[in-house]
Amino acid sequence: MLGNGQSGESSDRNTLDMAEIDPEGRSAYEVVDQHRPHWMRTRGQTSVESPQPVKVYLGVVEYGPPNTLREFSATEVDSIQYYDELSAQARFGMDNINGVIQLHLRND
Repeated sequence: MLGNGQSGESSDRNTLDMAEIDPEGRSAYEVVDQHRPHWMRTRGQTSVESPQPVKVYLGVVEYGPPNTLREFSATEVDSIQYYDELSAQARFGMDNINGVIQLHLRND
């Protein structure tokens, strides 16, 4: 049970915190895929050539597309936050038109 009287899922649908991240041999990608798979979906056509994926940021640094979350073990993760297209553009710049998944690692 979480401190807010709920169990399992955070009250903030745009955040996965340590209470929801089960680190047993899983990657950050698998955690997001299990709890918030819609975060990784590409939304609409952004160019004639191909749609642009949601971007992953490690802190405030752009890291890559959602599959780069596979590079991080869930044991390294403190929290994962999702920003929709408008919030992502306001926080990270206008080229984040499909949203951002921001990864926060634990400080060892």
